[in-house]
Amino acid sequence: MRLNALIQLADVRQAALTLQDRDDIERGAREENDLSLRIELCFALGSLLEDDGEIDAAFEAFARGNALKRSAMLWRRPLNNALISSL
Repeated sequence: MRLNALIQLADVRQAALTLQDRDDIERGAREENDLSLRIELCFALGSLLEDDGEIDAAFEAFARGNALKRSAMLWRRPLNNALISSL
């Protein structure tokens, strides 16, 4: 629940976050077991880093979030192609 609130705060107003909040977002982006929450934390972290001018680190956080998001998608090209070929 706290991590969900931190995601919302990161989207709305970075100044409202404490250093502990940011540490929690960073840790959650690495370690959270709930995949959808972990993805959101990666994007929240990317936004925070981008706002701080840490562009390379922001890109890495966004890339990690996108990779996790892709891994959660059900669509896979080879499976989709096989299904279409079987029709």
